[in-house]
Amino acid sequence: MDQRKEIFNNFLSQKKSERILIYDKNKKILNFFLDNCDHNKIIHIENNKKLLEILKTKNVKNIILALYANEKNINLKIKLIAQLKLFFPGDFSVIRILNNNNKIKDVYYKVLISLGFKFLSDIKINDDFYFFYKYNISNYKSVPDWLNSDNWANPQLWEK
Repeated sequence: MDQRKEIFNNFLSQKKSERILIYDKNKKILNFFLDNCDHNKIIHIENNKKLLEILKTKNVKNIILALYANEKNINLKIKLIAQLKLFFPGDFSVIRILNNNNKIKDVYYKVLISLGFKFLSDIKINDDFYFFYKYNISNYKSVPDWLNSDNWANPQLWEK
């Protein structure tokens, strides 16, 4: 199985029974999902206003945004991502497609990480590099090892 299919199948394994909203203007990501998922479960949009409209009216549990290298209106996209993160309680994935592998210098990398997205993986397909990010309010912050009742919240051990 190629690496792209494996990564996409990880997305799909959790979403097979749920509706997926895909925001993808160039349809590279959409086409892959259409080949590997029930067509009735996919809602495809290419418009920001329609995205917010659908989220209000449809029962969507997952959003996937595809962001390409030469997109315009970066500030508008960043604002949209921040709004969706605040108001959407389900799984929120961003797939960034670039023509180079320097994700650290990409403006979206810095913004997504600062908004609490986790960088999952990256792959190269032909001449494009795909970077996968995910956000879910229920697990966006991991619990540190020291935060447990065995150490600081156990008064019997304070004298030791």
